[in-house]
Amino acid sequence: MEFCGWWALRNRKEVETLGGLTSTPYASGNTAYARGVAKASHTHIRAMALEIAWDWLRFQPERALTQWYQQRFGHGSSRLRRIGIVALACKVLIAL
Repeated sequence: MEFCGWWALRNRKEVETLGGLTSTPYASGNTAYARGVAKASHTHIRAMALEIAWDWLRFQPERALTQWYQQRFGHGSSRLRRIGIVALACKVLIAL
């Protein structure tokens, strides 16, 4: 109720921002990159979304999102899998 009850979310970027799953941009001169996941939003919603994503991988192995994650991040290092789980959490949060 706290996440979707009071907000009129119009697009996926607003859902990601409210859930705290967007990257923090860094730009200085000609250098521009993303620092990581923003920490300014709802921490409990972000933690819940990541937990749902891990459970999604575990209990829904035949679903299209799980297949996408396995093809893209499943054979990478643990760092890439952690990056991928944030992307999967975004997709699951948007789908829900």
